[in-house]
Amino acid sequence: MGLRGPGALLVKHTVFSVLVCAGCGFMQWYVPVDGDRRDWLRRKAPRVQPQPQSPR
Repeated sequence: MGLRGPGALLVKHTVFSVLVCAGCGFMQWYVPVDGDRRDWLRRKAPRVQPQPQSPR
C-alpha cells in the first residue's frame, strides 16, 4: 500500500504492519519510519485533528 493525494501518482511505497484482534476485530496500523520518510510525511501528509477515544 502506498500514500498518495487524490489524483496524484504513487510516489512513495510503504509496507504497513497491521495487528488485528481476533476477538473484536480492532486494528492498529504501523509503518516503519526513518528520518527521510518522517520528514516527507510531515511535509506532504494532510493534518488530521485527533478524535476523542470512545470507551470500550
